[in-house]
Amino acid sequence: MVVSFSSTPVESGVMLTGTVSNEETINIPESIEGFPVVSIAGRSFRNLMGAGTHTVIIPSTVTRSEPDALDLSVNIRHIVYRGSFDTFNAFEWYSECECEVECEDFSFIFPAGHHLCFPLFDEEILASNLDVFDTVALKRLSKPMYLSDECRTGYLDRMRKRSMRLAQHAVTFNDPDSLIGIFDADILSDDDLREILVLALSSGKVAVTSTVMSEMNKRFHNSASR
Repeated sequence: MVVSFSSTPVESGVMLTGTVSNEETINIPESIEGFPVVSIAGRSFRNLMGAGTHTVIIPSTVTRSEPDALDLSVNIRHIVYRGSFDTFNAFEWYSECECEVECEDFSFIFPAGHHLCFPLFDEEILASNLDVFDTVALKRLSKPMYLSDECRTGYLDRMRKRSMRLAQHAVTFNDPDSLIGIFDADILSDDDLREILVLALSSGKVAVTSTVMSEMNKRFHNSASR
């Protein structure tokens, strides 16, 4: 096992400047030589070793970071920050590989080659034509934490043109989980939903028909309670 950390003094504590480890999980200490670790420097994880993936656990004492902290790092696929996403978001980190960020109040799996923060991530996705666009858009619309009004409008505008095709595809392949994801994003109109119900009934597929009817009942009850 090889684990070592280097640091430099800064106001109110020390800044992590380097990490050497061949462990799968790297726990950044809350303090180094008695001084709290309050920030992370650029390229601090460039010396992680091993062919496997890494999980980096960051204590809540860290409240600042240089945005290039992950530069030259390899296979950091999971970051656990023991504080709020608001604080982590301000780090504006960028990752070349897919990475799950897990904070006390929010978690999200970011595709490779994107910033791990909002709204930069949403703006990058909206400016792209990636294969993952539909999946990301549905996730962001169904759980819109940290989603700006401008980015929400951008996702909705593009997904309204695609949501019916996705729903029809889900019915054809009897995929109720995909239908639920589309419904949770609240993109389809009531007329769209009725069209999907007709398709589901004609297909004879019980699972997707039940899913569509459940969504219609939910909308009816929500409307009646207003």
